[in-house]
Amino acid sequence: MNLLSYICAVGTLGVVASEEHSTAVTIIGAGASGVSAAKVLHDAGVDFIMVEAKDTVGGRFQDSQFAGYTVEDGANWIHGPLNTIEGEDDNPLWEYRLEYDIAGNYTTYNNWKFTRDGQDVPQAMAEKWWNRIDTSIKHCNVRSAELWEQALDEDLDPPESIDISVAQCLRDFGYYNGTIDGENGTSSGLEEDVAEVVEWAKVDFEYAELPEDISAMWAFPLNGDFEYNDYFVVDQRGYGVWMDEIVKAFSDRVKLSETVTSIDASEEDRVTVTTKDGTIIVSDYALCTLPLGVLQKRVVQFTPTFSEERLDGIDGMLMGSYAKLYLQFETRFWGDEEIVFTAGDPRTPNAFPWAINFDLPKYLPGSKILSFHVADANARLIESQPIQLSVDAALLVLREAYGQDTVSAVINSYVTNWSNDPLYYGSYSDWPLGYTEEQHDHMVEPIGRLHFGGEHTAEAYGYGHGGIDDGREKARVILELIFKSPSKSPSKSPTHRPTKSRRGKSQWNMSLKYKAWKKYKAGKALKRTSLFE
Repeated sequence: MNLLSYICAVGTLGVVASEEHSTAVTIIGAGASGVSAAKVLHDAGVDFIMVEAKDTVGGRFQDSQFAGYTVEDGANWIHGPLNTIEGEDDNPLWEYRLEYDIAGNYTTYNNWKFTRDGQDVPQAMAEKWWNRIDTSIKHCNVRSAELWEQALDEDLDPPESIDISVAQCLRDFGYYNGTIDGENGTSSGLEEDVAEVVEWAKVDFEYAELPEDISAMWAFPLNGDFEYNDYFVVDQRGYGVWMDEIVKAFSDRVKLSETVTSIDASEEDRVTVTTKDGTIIVSDYALCTLPLGVLQKRVVQFTPTFSEERLDGIDGMLMGSYAKLYLQFETRFWGDEEIVFTAGDPRTPNAFPWAINFDLPKYLPGSKILSFHVADANARLIESQPIQLSVDAALLVLREAYGQDTVSAVINSYVTNWSNDPLYYGSYSDWPLGYTEEQHDHMVEPIGRLHFGGEHTAEAYGYGHGGIDDGREKARVILELIFKSPSKSPSKSPTHRPTKSRRGKSQWNMSLKYKAWKKYKAGKALKRTSLFE
């Protein structure tokens, strides 16, 4: 295929079964990563076809209609809108929020109704543990940087051989100290319940996994250099409106409702993608942005077959589970608090420790909606059981908190279901204890002209903005291969780092030193603080 084929469109894409198309690049998946890659290629004048199994773009930026409102099934916040380092780019989702005027507001997590067994948790105790977990997480930022420095100083291979879990990091620092004898004259049971649910809100809630399972070396600093502030999106066009707007510029290059069944990268000069209806797309390069959960389920046939090392990388990473239960009530029986927070064991089956109040002037006033969020095993439970069991369990929590006769009837209910969705099989990726960068490299490295992207391959894995950055970066790599020179794409470029795959030992250490330096820099800015100051 000559250079003109990269710059000129190959023709109109009529959707006809068993058609064959040719193009410069095939993008599999029209989520944040795929759409972001497509925009880079489009801006560079390179022809592509983006194929998506759903009937709309957006991926896990997905919304539903509930009780007359648009609510989010997946991504809901812009995590860390602004960069804390002067001169560095802000979160790309924040830039889209400004460009497309995406409605929402900042979440105040400690504006709460915080109860246990029907009694309000003393405010001093609640604030104590809220501050305590923040201090403990700052310690874990520093501890993560120290572990990376130690691994580099001792030339450990793999560096993660000295890794610890987030749970161990918190306990080594003494997060739970003082809960047994009951500080401030309160019962130890109350202290422990408050401590446990606060830890859940700062760890399980963020990572969608148990703290015992999460790597401390890779978990921190949480969200890199972005500020610790979250913008909650309630736009009635849906959070994914930014993708809807972007693809308008190249809608003729998008094939929706096309499920990919096989990807053949065995030829030296092409990649062949086949869909369920028999459509064949032949391209010079391809970018696969299938979610980690789909790769783990082996539902797409790859040629050549994946190596054992690649499969180990795919299966070794975690696909977390995060679910929401939306409830609309006859009356707004609660107050002006933003969060309904319930102490107790947040990991018992059908526990509903946390809900956000939509019926506020800053969100959706008059909606009478509460949204309960759960993670890990409880998320998989409520996604699989009859919804009425979940509704009844949430009502028990509310009746304890507000009173049996105060809670009004539920008139609408809805639960998300990412774990069982065959296009995702989970919510977002996470880095478990024992998983190494080498395993991750094996998962990410290209096969011939087939490249891999998505939030699970990103440096900011698990985040929507990670998917955006990764899609842009992978598109630039493909552009460099096409034009045999560094791309001059007009879109902003993240800090360039050499591709980690296929490097020698010295390059391996350079990459780790970069990552360790960045983590250590974040840690150095944090004063070592005692929990008991």
